Amino acid sequence: GGCAYISSVGATMNFNPEVMVTTTLPAEDGFFSGAGASNYFPIPSYQAKQVAAYDPQLNFLMTPPGSYNKTGRRFPDTTACGLGYAVIQNGAEVIVGGTSASAPTTASVYALLNNALKSKGKAYLGWAQPKLYPLESNGFNDITSGGSYGCGANSALTPIGFPAKAGWDGASGLGSPKFVQLRSGLGA
Repeated sequence: GGCAYISSVGATMNFNPEVMVTTTLPAEDGFFSGAGASNYFPIPSYQAKQVAAYDPQLNFLMTPPGSYNKTGRRFPDTTACGLGYAVIQNGAEVIVGGTSASAPTTASVYALLNNALKSKGKAYLGWAQPKLYPLESNGFNDITSGGSYGCGANSALTPIGFPAKAGWDGASGLGSPKFVQLRSGLGA
């Protein structure tokens, strides 16, 4: 997820409001949505403005210096619902969740965007981030609750990591996609 050429996707839960997944879920359903900064790739130009606005808001106790690479590319880029997907496993319906659910959901949105672009005679989305980051305020639901918390930390008592905040943040990236607005913003 730290590679600047890959779309990294986090996971949310609930609707109205949609929030980052937390450890307050039952133990059998609990999972974290990953976030962080690359140790290999620098902050890309398409993300520089957002990182510069977010980092000064970090709480020293929540995200201590040295706990992440301040000059590294941030992830995730976006989020999508990652909880409550019904699947068939061994012939029985089970409910699953995680970023392994939110990533294919986002890929489906990208496929629909590609279809809309192609139907208008435009090029496919391709490398998405440079095209999507400028659409931040109109093309995505802003996730402002929850966060991405590190191992060994209980998000309710001792949060350590990246909190969700208004606008782009280190936990949810741009937020969850709004298809109609993204299609319009891309000129499809």
